[in-house]
Amino acid sequence: SITEFGTADKGGGFSIGVSGGGLGGLGGLLSGALSQRRAEGVVAMDFRVVDTTTGRVLETHRVRETIESNGFDVSVGYRGISLGSNQFYNTPLGQATRRAITRAVQLLARDADKAGWTGQVVDFQRIEIYINAGSATGVKSGDTFMVERVVKRLTDPATNEVLLLKKKRLGIVEVGEVGEKIAIGTFKPLDTDAPARGDLVVALAK
Repeated sequence: SITEFGTADKGGGFSIGVSGGGLGGLGGLLSGALSQRRAEGVVAMDFRVVDTTTGRVLETHRVRETIESNGFDVSVGYRGISLGSNQFYNTPLGQATRRAITRAVQLLARDADKAGWTGQVVDFQRIEIYINAGSATGVKSGDTFMVERVVKRLTDPATNEVLLLKKKRLGIVEVGEVGEKIAIGTFKPLDTDAPARGDLVVALAK
């Protein structure tokens, strides 16, 4: 969510806003005019890191970058400058946006690395199991994973955020054949319940 996005000329009543697509599609246009007076403003965004397999919110973050410029002089202002273009990123507002996005990406990368990898079962036949990940996501022949089933999911009634997942370990899969987007392995049970489509496949701790 973009919570703050704009700037103001301290000496000239300047304002800037987004029309059209907005930041999400980088298709909106900026309007307004700048003088040589000092421009101040802010770019801020809130975002959540969600495990799309379980729906659980892993982290929430807020990124905020301030704008301050004494030398920006464009007589035609921002009108006609598309968000995401090189021309936009050369402006003070664009530079602050770039810094905010860079910080957000760094936080996302840190959180993704901390969360670990999770896949899902596509199909199971006797001892042969198929998972929805292959060489494109780094799965290799000989890799081993734990197959788990979510047996209870507790959510916040107000926000629908997943508060607690209770899982049962079904067994271990050792990968044999690997395609680009799918892998086939041998299943070794740890429980009487057989794996089913949609069960979780979790990387074992090294």
